[in-house]
Amino acid sequence: MALKFINTKGVSLSMAPFLALDTYDYSDDPNTISVTSLMKPARSIILGIQNPGVEKEVELMEMAPSAMGSAMHARLEAAWKDRDLVNDILSTYGYKHLLDKIDINPETTDPERMAIYTERRFKRKLSNGYTLTGQADLIVNGYLHDLKTCSVWSAIYDSNAEDYKLQGSLYRWLSDGLITEDVIIIEMLFTDWSKTAALKDTQSYPQTRILNKEYPLMSMEETEAYIMDKLATIEDFMDAAQSELPQCTKEELWQTDPKYKYFKSPTSKRATKVYTNSQEAYDRMNSEGCGLVKEFPGEVKRCNYCPVVDICDQAKTMEQQGLLNRI
Repeated sequence: MALKFINTKGVSLSMAPFLALDTYDYSDDPNTISVTSLMKPARSIILGIQNPGVEKEVELMEMAPSAMGSAMHARLEAAWKDRDLVNDILSTYGYKHLLDKIDINPETTDPERMAIYTERRFKRKLSNGYTLTGQADLIVNGYLHDLKTCSVWSAIYDSNAEDYKLQGSLYRWLSDGLITEDVIIIEMLFTDWSKTAALKDTQSYPQTRILNKEYPLMSMEETEAYIMDKLATIEDFMDAAQSELPQCTKEELWQTDPKYKYFKSPTSKRATKVYTNSQEAYDRMNSEGCGLVKEFPGEVKRCNYCPVVDICDQAKTMEQQGLLNRI
C-alpha cells in the first residue's frame, strides 16, 4: 500500500522527513505475512491483498506517534549494543558479577550464560505454504520485553491487554526456543504523562513516566491454532467480493460502548448524567417525570489506522451511521 502524505496541520519542512520515514522491512512475497499484519482483522488483510495498489492519504502530523515509537526502538537497540554502557548499568544495579556472563546477540546460546537479543527477527515456514515473520524488541534470558510508547489511558484501562497477550504468544511461537517464559513484559513509555495528575491521583494514575507490566501468554497449541485458523480464513476469502468478506467485529474495531445521556431539561446543553445502560437512563427520566434521553452510539476507533479504510464498504456504512469519525 502506498501512502500519499498531506500537510494541512503545518508540519515544518525540517520535521516532515522525520515523520514520513518508514524503516519497516517489507516483503514482496505474497505468501509472507508478519505478526503485525496477522493480528489485523481478516477483512483488512484480505482487502489489502486484493488491492495492492491502493493509495491512502495520510496527514503528516498523524505520523508523530509512529515516528516517536520508531525512534525509541532504535535508541533501545543502540543502548543494548553498547557493551560499555551495559557494563556500567549492570555495575550500578549491583550486577557486577554478571559482566562476564552476558552475551548480547550471540549466534548460539549457552545454557550457562545469559543471552540478550535486540530487535531479533524470526521467520518460520508453515505447512500451508505461508511464512510467518516477526521482530522482537528485546529478549532477556528467555523473557520477551516489548517497548510501547503510549497514552497513560492505555495503562489505566488496560485496553490493549488482549493484543499484548496475542503478540507475545505469536513471537514465542516463532522464536525457536529463544523465548522460554510464558509472559510478555510490556515496557510502557507514556507520551502524555503528567506529574501533576500523578500527585492528584495516586490510585489509578501511573506514578512514573515509564511502567512495566506482565501479561500471560497463550499456550503454544492455542497460538498455532490461531495462526492456522486466521490464515485459513484469508485463503478462503481471497477471491471473494467485498460484500462477502467477514465484517470486522466490535472488538476488532476498538468500538466504545454506547452512552445514554439524560437531560433534565430538553433545552439543556449539558447532560445531567451519562449512563452506559439504556434502562437506567430511562428509569431516571421516568422517576424525574421530565427531560429526555439521547443515545450516542459507540465510536469506532481502529478504522482511522486501517490502510484500506478508503475502499472499505463497512467503514463507509459506519461513517454514515455516525459510528466513525474520519480524522
